[in-house]
Amino acid sequence: MGIHEITITDREFHQLSAFIKSNYGINLKEKKRTLVISRLYNILQENNFQSFSEYFDYVRSDKTGKALSILINKITTNHTFFLREPEHFDYFRNTVLPCLKKSVASRDIGIWSAGCSTGEEPYTLAMIIDEFFSDK
Repeated sequence: MGIHEITITDREFHQLSAFIKSNYGINLKEKKRTLVISRLYNILQENNFQSFSEYFDYVRSDKTGKALSILINKITTNHTFFLREPEHFDYFRNTVLPCLKKSVASRDIGIWSAGCSTGEEPYTLAMIIDEFFSDK
């Protein structure tokens, strides 16, 4: 079975994405359909699953939790590094920080960094903030 032969029906995609969202808070929007297919393709092929429904039934029935762990690892971005997504940090440096400089008198800024497995992203934010406010 080739990659072009595997498709995910609307029902299968909505079922999988609803399960992921309700249990893990990950919102797989419609535009992520191709990503889901490409990241799960090898699992379906290696285990001879004929459909995403068959695979999803397998994941839900696996009492060990291993299949679910593999599913979550496949659909999430599992890499972290300094300045990942540089356009986001450019926006933070060039747009957000100048606005905060004008509006935060106490210089006490709290930032939440979601999805950072080993901390490079919040450390990048800290370095950018330090650099931006270094002369103050």
